[in-house]
Amino acid sequence: MLVLLSLAGLGMYISLARGLDGGIRAALNARADELATAVAGGAQLESGRPGSLQLSEPDETFTQVIRADGSVLYQSSTAAPGPVLSAEDRIRAAQEPVEQVVAGIPGLEHRARLVARPVSADDDTVVVAAASLEDRDETLQLLAQALAIGGPLAVALAALLGYLLAAAALSPVDRMRREAAEISGERAGFRLSRPAADDELRRLADTLNELLARIDSGRERERGFIADASHELRTPLGILKAEIELALTGERSPDELRAALISAAEETDALTDLTADLLTLARAEDGRIPLRRELT
Repeated sequence: MLVLLSLAGLGMYISLARGLDGGIRAALNARADELATAVAGGAQLESGRPGSLQLSEPDETFTQVIRADGSVLYQSSTAAPGPVLSAEDRIRAAQEPVEQVVAGIPGLEHRARLVARPVSADDDTVVVAAASLEDRDETLQLLAQALAIGGPLAVALAALLGYLLAAAALSPVDRMRREAAEISGERAGFRLSRPAADDELRRLADTLNELLARIDSGRERERGFIADASHELRTPLGILKAEIELALTGERSPDELRAALISAAEETDALTDLTADLLTLARAEDGRIPLRRELT
């Protein structure tokens, strides 16, 4: 996210810089056109003479009319005397428009952007319009400071909001986890609470509750099976014990002992059959033996 915000801030900075530069460039070109039109129309350029050129100059701007030899025919009152273009730049500007950013112009304390162009194709007189870039640079500096401070704050705020949203979204999961940890064999019929929203978490809770219901049902069947097995085994075991005790009491004839042993063997066979039936029933309830149900 920090990378995305950095890219967005960089794009904003570049876009604003281009917009400001475009506005300054358009204003300077308009200013240079106005000055060139006035000079080409024969305006008097000597300061102080009646009818001489008098242009209103906004703050932090500068205009000048220069010949190729460096003589200054006109300049705004905000600047000190002297041509602002070098000899090489004057020669080039007399042939085609020149645009550049300079470190400073006499009378302007900040770096400036200037445009220079010839008055006409057959005249070596050059008009210059310049404007300070102080406001432009201050605006971009303020934006850079705002991005440097606001960017990390925005990331921190987004991270905090993301954490709060994630915690709110996962709170039903944590609640189900705590409820599942409290489930034990002694708490039959316990179910997980269902989230209010009809979403995946609610369907998960329903699925887990169905699983708990199947577990409770299996536990009840197991308890019933144990109770039935205990009841079924109690009778033959009691009979077997009684036969053995009867055979051991007093003097018994061989025929009586034989009859007691035969009865004990029959009860043992009954126990064996009952145990096999219980095992078959247990396997059938677990689904390990296929059943074919019929009405009787």
